[in-house]
Formats: sequence, structure tokens, C-alpha cells
Amino acid sequence: MSSFAIVSQPLKGVDFVFIDGAFLIGALAELGHMIKREMKEIQGARGCTESADIVASSKVNSDIDIGFRKRADGSYECIADWLELEKAGLDREEFIKKVAQKYSYLKTIDQAKKEGYQVVEEKSEVDGSIRVKLRQYK
Repeated sequence: MSSFAIVSQPLKGVDFVFIDGAFLIGALAELGHMIKREMKEIQGARGCTESADIVASSKVNSDIDIGFRKRADGSYECIADWLELEKAGLDREEFIKKVAQKYSYLKTIDQAKKEGYQVVEEKSEVDGSIRVKLRQYK
């Protein structure tokens, strides 16, 4: 049985709001999820569907999509057949944390470049965090 669930409130340890669709798409793509640009519905198990503004395939089960739907306040909520995805090995909290981290990274680097900074060093730490050293040349 398909069971769509919406992640619209902060999860334990994840206090994050997705606002910019372009950075959200970039984060999903960089994490290896294929963006289905022509689709406006996500596919769950057993053919169930739900509407979404951004649709990406899941890496653990290509038959089940992950979607993001824009809310009235302009932020995005994540919707997916989490019951099936979790059975396939995709943890909801870990997924949202990874997308939030990549989204933040892309947005930060973009803003830094707009303000004249360049990345001079980047390091992935043991704890999963990313350390970025920026320098502004005048």
C-alpha cells in the first residue's frame, strides 16, 4: 500500500526551509537524483501519484519519486512515498539533511561569488561538514 507523507515541519535535528527552486534542483542533481523536468506528479508504489512542482527520482528505487511542492509562503515541502523508500533504505531525516547541506553549500558559494569571493580551499570533514575557505581579491 502506498503512503505519501509530506515533510513540511522541521525534523529532529533539521531546522531548514527550502526557498529557491533552482538551488533545490541543483542540490538534488549533485546528490545523484535525476530531475524529471517534464513531470509534475511523483510516482509512488503501486502506481499512486501526487502532484509536485519539482520531481526527482530516488536513488534507492527508481520506480518511486521524491517531490517538492511549493507552499503558499513560497517555501517547498518534500513529499514522497516514505514508507516504501524507507523499506528500500532511504532514511527520511538523512535525505533531508543531505539535501539541506548541499542546498546551503550551493547558495553560499553562489552568493560569495556574487560578492567577489573565490573558493581557495574546500574540505569535507569526517563529521560530514564542509569547510570552505574564501578569499576576496581586489
